[in-house]
Amino acid sequence: MTSYEGMKTYVTITGDIPARYSVAKDFPELNEYPKNIFLQQAQKFSRNRPVIPAYPVVSDAIKTLFEDVGIGRKNVEASAREAVEKINIGINEIQKP
Repeated sequence: MTSYEGMKTYVTITGDIPARYSVAKDFPELNEYPKNIFLQQAQKFSRNRPVIPAYPVVSDAIKTLFEDVGIGRKNVEASAREAVEKINIGINEIQKP
């Protein structure tokens, strides 16, 4: 899936932004407005996920936060506090001997 051909097939099926810059060049729509914005943002600002034992907890809390605020229209401050609490609990559980 991460090879050139595998990634090209994946992008063709899903329409996702490819992780390989060389594959993006083969999709003209990704190099034109408005989709080029997503490609440029991914290339300039995306970073690898942090390598921490609590990453699954952090990832789930952030996903829930975005869904609650973006889809559920919940209060941002309250939702952020809930996410921080979930993350702190997850980190504390991992740190217990």
